[in-house]
Amino acid sequence: MKNRVLLICLIFTAFVFGQHQYNGKVIDIISGKGIANVLVQNKASNRSVFTSKNGSFTINLPSEKNITLHFVHLSYVNKKLFISQKSKILEVFLEENNLRIEEIELVGKKTKNSEIILKKEAIQNVQAFTALEVLEQLPGQSVSEFSLNSFKNIVFRTAEIAEPSGESYGNKAFGTAIVINDIPVSNNENMQNWAPNSSGVFSNSFSQFSISNNNTNSTYTNAGFGTDLRQIATENIEEIEIIQGIPSAKYGDLTSGLIKIKTKAGVTPFKTSVSFRDGTTQVNASKGFKISDNLGFINISTSYLNAKEDPKDILNEYNRIHLNTDWSVFSKNTSNTLSINLMTSLDDGREDPNDVNETYVENEEKSITISNRFNYAFQNKWIDKLNINTSFSYKNQYSLRRSLVNLGGTIVPVSLVSGISEALYTPVVYYATREIDGKPITFFGDIEIQKKWTSTKNWLHQFSAGVTLRYSDNIGEGRIGNPETADNQFTLSDINGNNNAGFRPYSFNENLVAEKQYSAYLQNNITKHWQEDTFNMSLGLRWDNQNGYNILSPRINSYYKRNNLKFRAGFGLSSKAPSLNSLYTGQQYFDFIIGDFRTENYNVAYVQTFVKEPQNLDLKPTKSLNSEIGFDYTWNRINFSATGFYKKLYNGLTSLTVYNNVIGNDYTIVDNGNNAPTIEVTGEKEFIYEDLKTINGLTSEDYGIEFNINLPKVISSNIDVAINGLYVQTVSFDRSNIYTTSTIESEEASIGVFSNSFKTIQDLFRVSASISYHIPKVGLLFNFKTEHFLVNRTSFSDDFQKYPIAYLDQEYNYFEIAETDRSNEQLYGHLFRNENTTVNDANIYHNIHLRVSKDFTNGFRIDFYANNFLNLQPTYVDFNGDVVRIEATSLSFGMKLNYQF
Repeated sequence: MKNRVLLICLIFTAFVFGQHQYNGKVIDIISGKGIANVLVQNKASNRSVFTSKNGSFTINLPSEKNITLHFVHLSYVNKKLFISQKSKILEVFLEENNLRIEEIELVGKKTKNSEIILKKEAIQNVQAFTALEVLEQLPGQSVSEFSLNSFKNIVFRTAEIAEPSGESYGNKAFGTAIVINDIPVSNNENMQNWAPNSSGVFSNSFSQFSISNNNTNSTYTNAGFGTDLRQIATENIEEIEIIQGIPSAKYGDLTSGLIKIKTKAGVTPFKTSVSFRDGTTQVNASKGFKISDNLGFINISTSYLNAKEDPKDILNEYNRIHLNTDWSVFSKNTSNTLSINLMTSLDDGREDPNDVNETYVENEEKSITISNRFNYAFQNKWIDKLNINTSFSYKNQYSLRRSLVNLGGTIVPVSLVSGISEALYTPVVYYATREIDGKPITFFGDIEIQKKWTSTKNWLHQFSAGVTLRYSDNIGEGRIGNPETADNQFTLSDINGNNNAGFRPYSFNENLVAEKQYSAYLQNNITKHWQEDTFNMSLGLRWDNQNGYNILSPRINSYYKRNNLKFRAGFGLSSKAPSLNSLYTGQQYFDFIIGDFRTENYNVAYVQTFVKEPQNLDLKPTKSLNSEIGFDYTWNRINFSATGFYKKLYNGLTSLTVYNNVIGNDYTIVDNGNNAPTIEVTGEKEFIYEDLKTINGLTSEDYGIEFNINLPKVISSNIDVAINGLYVQTVSFDRSNIYTTSTIESEEASIGVFSNSFKTIQDLFRVSASISYHIPKVGLLFNFKTEHFLVNRTSFSDDFQKYPIAYLDQEYNYFEIAETDRSNEQLYGHLFRNENTTVNDANIYHNIHLRVSKDFTNGFRIDFYANNFLNLQPTYVDFNGDVVRIEATSLSFGMKLNYQF
C-alpha cells in the first residue's frame, strides 16, 4: 500500500503546472459601460472570477493552446469566447437579456457525450407548469394529456413510457434521479402507503389513495415511485441537463437516468408571469439583486399553482405554493450559496356535498429544504478546488380518505398475536377511513476535491474525488386506525386463500430504522488535442454501501473527434437502494372468522389470527448495466447524431406469491344457553393462506437507437427545423414462480409450479419534429411540434415452459418433481401448460401542437399554446370491423403572459 501511495505522489510531481494570466473587460454593447458581477468561467479548469465595478477581470489559467471562457450574467445574454495565449487585453461585449426573442434554441443540445441540455428557450417552448412538460421534448417522449391532479414521473429510453402501473416502469421511475444544483431530490422516505404487500409492489399507490369521480381518476400518493415532478417549479430554472446514458461517478442512487437542474443566481430583473390552461392557473414571480460587495446576491422566486381538472369534481384539486431563496456570496477564491426552499399544498380537505357516501379527501404536504454549496479555489499544486454540498429536508405528509358505509357491523380483528381471540364490530353506519401521517427527513452531504494538470505529453487530466453520505428516515405517526373507522377492505382474510391482510396501526417513528448510504468516488477526465483531432475519456469508479451491500460501479465515457465527425462510446454500472416503504411493511395479520353470533342477547365474534413478519430487510439494491455507442456529424450547418444503447435493469422489485402452511388452534364452539358461546381449544390444526412478498426478481432489458437532426436556418434564415426519434424494444422478465391450477379437481397434485420465464416484449418507435418560423425584428415566433407514433406493440410470452418443476397438493404442501418425471403425462399431464402468446399492436397516428409567441419592447411578452390544434382524432378498424378511437392527446389551449420590469 505504501508503495502505491509513493507511486501516486511521484506521478503527481512529474506534471508541469504552467499558468497564464488573462486580463479583460466586459462591456454593455449599448451603453459602452463596464458590467459588474459577470461570472468569467473556464469550465475545463474549474477556474472562475467575477468582474469588478467597472467590468474588468483577471484570471489565471493553465497554459493551453485552446482556451474557452464563458461570460455569464442573468441580466445579459451569455457569451462563449475562444482565446489563445497570445491574447492580451480582452474586450467582451454583452447584450441585455430581456424578453425579446432574438435567437432561439428550442430543442435540446448534445454536449460531450449523449447528454442533452435544455436551455432557456427550450424550457419556454412548452407551457411548462412542472419539469415534466419540459422533459417531454426528449426523443421518444410525447406531449401527454394535460393533468396535474396525479403525481408525475418519467422514464427514459424504454418502450414503457406509457405504462405507469407496471412493475418494470415503477422500478425505472424510482431509479430516475433528480439533482438540483448538485443536491439530490429524494423520495426514498415516502411511506404514504396504506397496505404494503396487499397487491403488486408498485400497484398499491394506484388503489389506496385515489379519486374516481365524474370521469376523473387521480392518484395523489407516490410511495415507492420516483420524485413527483409536480413539486419542481420551472420559473427559476436556468438549464436542465438530461443524462440518459452513463453519468459521472459522482452521481449515485440511480439506475435509469439522471436529471440535473441548474437554477439562476445573480442579478436579474423582476419578472412575473401568469399561465392558464384547462382549468389550471399558475403565477410566478422572481427577482435577483445585489446586497453589497461583501454580502453578495439574493435570488427570490415564488410560484402558485392551482389545478382543477374537472370544474364539476370538487374532490379533485391540487394547490401548491413554492418559495425559493438563494443567498450567494463570492470572493476571490470562495463562493457560497445558501438555499431555502419552502413548498406547501393548500389542502384543508374537501367533501362533495352531492356525494351520498360523503366522501372526504385530504392530501397535505409541506416541506422545507435547506442546502448549502461551498466552493474554495486553492492556489497550490495539489488541489485546485474544494466543494462541500450539504442539504437537510423535512416534510409533513398527511393522507386521508373516508367514506360513509352501511355494512350492518363488520367484524374487526384487534389481536396483535397469533391465536384465537374475540373480535370487535364496527358501528352499523360509520365512516370507513384510511389515514397516514408521515414525516420524512433526509440529510445529504458531499465533499469533493478537484485537480487539473497537463502531463509532459500534453495529456490534460481533470481529476475529482469525493465522499457522500445519505440519511433517510420517517418519524411520522404512521398508519392510523381503530375499530370505529375500520376500512372493510382490510379487515378480514378469506380462509380460501386470498391475500387481504388485516389492518393494524403501525408507527413509522417507533418501527423504522433510518437508512444510511455511504459512497466514495474517483473520476478522471482525460483529454488530448492534436492539430485536427481530439480524444476524450472519462474514467470513473464509485463505491456504495447501501443497506449493508457493497457495490462497485465502474463508468467510462469516451469520444474521438476529427474535424466534423465524432465517435462516442460508454459503459457503466449503477445501483439504487430500495425505499423505506419497500423495506418496512410492518407485521401482516391474517384473520379468519371461526364464529359470528348475533342475537337479541349478545353479539360476539371470534377469529383465528396469524401474524407474519414480512419486513423485507433482505432486499438488495436494484442494479443497472448501461452501454451505448454513437456518432455526431456536422455538415453545412446540419447536425446529425445517433446513439445506439443497451440497458439492463436487474434485481428489480417484484411480488412473489407465497402459500403459507401454518399450525393454528383446533377448537369447538361451546353453547352457553342464553349467554354468548365461547371457544374451547382442543388441539392443533393446519391452516393455509396466500400471501405476497416483495423480492428482487425482475429483469428488464432495453435495446434501441435514438437520433437527432438539427437544420438551423438551412431552409431559410428564419426557419429552424429539428427532428428527433427513438426506436426501442423492451423485454421484461418476472422471475417469481408461476402457479397453475390443475384441470382435474380431484388430482392430488392440484397446483403446478413453474419457474417463471414470463416475459413482456414492447416495441416503440416515435419521431418528433420541431419547426420554428422566427421574425426577430418584430419579436414573433411560430413553432409547430409534430409527433408521429409509428410503432407501439406489446406482446406477452412465457418463453414457454410446458412441464412443471414442482406441485402443491390440496393441502398446499410443496413437492419437487424429479427432472426425469416432469414430462410424464400420466402423472402430471393435467398440470401441463399451453403456450400463451398474445400481441397488442396499436395503429400509426400523428399529432401536431402549436406555439405562438410575441414580445413587445416595453417588457411584455405573450405565449399562446394549442395542443392538437387541428383536433385530430385518429381511429382504426379492429378485428370485428368496429371503428375504435385512438387515445391521442386531445385539443387543449393555454396562454402565458410575461412581464419584465
